[in-house]
Amino acid sequence: MTPLLCNIHKVSRNIFPGVIKTHTTIFPRSFKRSVTMALPGERKSASIHADFMRGHPSTSLLATSEMLAAANAVLGSPDLPQDSYEEDRHPLHYGPDLGNISFRREIGIWSAARYGVTTPTDPEMINLTSGASNGLSKALELFTNPIGGYTRRAFILTPVYFLACPIFQDAGFSNILTAISLTSCGTSLDFPSLISHLDSSPPSSADVESATAPLKSTIPKPLYRYVLYGVPTFSNPTGTTLSLSSRQKLVKLARDHDILLITDDVYDFLDYNSPPSHIKRLVDIDRELGVGEGEKGHTLSNCTFSKILGPGVRCGWVESASTVLARAMGMSGANHSGGTPCHLSSTLIHRLLIEDGGERVIDAVIAKLCAAYGSRANFLVSLIKKYWPEGTEVQGGEGGYFVWVKLPEGYDAREVAKVAEGRGVKVGGGDGFEVPVVKGVGEGNFMGWGERCLRLSVSYLEEGDIERGIKILGEVMREQK
Repeated sequence: MTPLLCNIHKVSRNIFPGVIKTHTTIFPRSFKRSVTMALPGERKSASIHADFMRGHPSTSLLATSEMLAAANAVLGSPDLPQDSYEEDRHPLHYGPDLGNISFRREIGIWSAARYGVTTPTDPEMINLTSGASNGLSKALELFTNPIGGYTRRAFILTPVYFLACPIFQDAGFSNILTAISLTSCGTSLDFPSLISHLDSSPPSSADVESATAPLKSTIPKPLYRYVLYGVPTFSNPTGTTLSLSSRQKLVKLARDHDILLITDDVYDFLDYNSPPSHIKRLVDIDRELGVGEGEKGHTLSNCTFSKILGPGVRCGWVESASTVLARAMGMSGANHSGGTPCHLSSTLIHRLLIEDGGERVIDAVIAKLCAAYGSRANFLVSLIKKYWPEGTEVQGGEGGYFVWVKLPEGYDAREVAKVAEGRGVKVGGGDGFEVPVVKGVGEGNFMGWGERCLRLSVSYLEEGDIERGIKILGEVMREQK
């Protein structure tokens, strides 16, 4: 035991008299050691052999060596900024409210190139976050007010990313969540239902002044009457992509009805097609339709490096159609107090975005991911055709993490998922991707996805596990007949 650990051991015995006498001595017996603290030779027991539910990247695909090289280069640089009020700051200082200006500028250049846009995004339209979940939560906190009565309803495109709904519930939308179904092919949505809800919504008597009275802040909040959330490109869970015409129609509706469109654009760069499809984001459409100086716009593109470099980097960004929303997020109380929430990791990632000899490290990382995920998706779809019942419908498989499967009539997807898990194969049952019904409110949200639908992830499992899992699922289905 090193001298440092010896000292920790002596101190811990005074603080925690009932500690376990191992190298985990600073933890009392009541503390449960995490997987990352397992003793040598220990392994977490694993009854699941093929986990298609896990929307994580394979550990082998994490950008470990790239981040290590970036950390050594950045933290070992003799030219690190010294002034803690500069627009670009030392990695270990408080970050600027919106994030280092040079990194935001590089994101604007790099992302525009990835989207096939000739003009880089203004860095003042970009605000750094600690990932897409943080971006969504922060946007709801700042730009909606359901409790004060100003924001009337939240529309959720369904099937929905299941962990997004609790963020809306935390923000006060539990009783005013409304599901809007994607069409069967996933390229559009139920516009008649959305328009009907908008037209029939009772007018709110709350104005901005009265709605924000209990929540006064030093920065004016640009509030919206409605909010709509979705994943328009390589969607979670369906893997499908909204068409350009559907995006254009949605943005025009948002401008007519004061809807904030929050899109998780987190899978956009994981496009297996060559060349990539370059479909316009909603924020680009909004900007093209014209957003004047000082106008808030009606779109927020919520992005992350988690799906590219690894979720542990906890670094993302939001892009707004004008500077208004990005600045409001950056100048919010928490950001102004603690600085941008991903400052250290952003300085490392910046290194991966800088063009060197016409190439960027991050683009090579993306190419590797697309090759791996594309190969797995093709393999998975071929196995479904081989082992699953004829008539099984498959959506997705051209980008992102997920494939959405609809079983033929007569098959019970809920029972398939239950039996398969008992045999070591875990899948995402369709029930998990419904917009929730809370205490009898929102019965119309239930779409019945669980009857015949399953979500399969291609991001985590290697091909051997994919084949083993698909075979077992096929066996379970055959047993139903």
